[in-house]
Amino acid sequence: MCLSKINALKFITVLETGWIYSDESNKDFKIRIKIQKDVLNNVQMQKELTIVFEVVKVQCDDCRRSFTPHMYTCKVQVRQLSLPKELKRNML
Repeated sequence: MCLSKINALKFITVLETGWIYSDESNKDFKIRIKIQKDVLNNVQMQKELTIVFEVVKVQCDDCRRSFTPHMYTCKVQVRQLSLPKELKRNML
């Protein structure tokens, strides 16, 4: 799920993945990943990386509207018409 979000992994072979433990109260989690790529004709490069993902809690628009009674959205278009110069002179 999380690895599909990383576009660079499409061109690299993933050998191993694993979770790295963090606290339950922590809002980020870490994944250890070992990758491999062909650099030259018969030369392969391996590297082990740690990737940190941060969990962001975001509500959808419908849930936000239902749980927040003071939130309003509206679209208003205001147009102001001006009177011709002759009518303005007569009013003054």
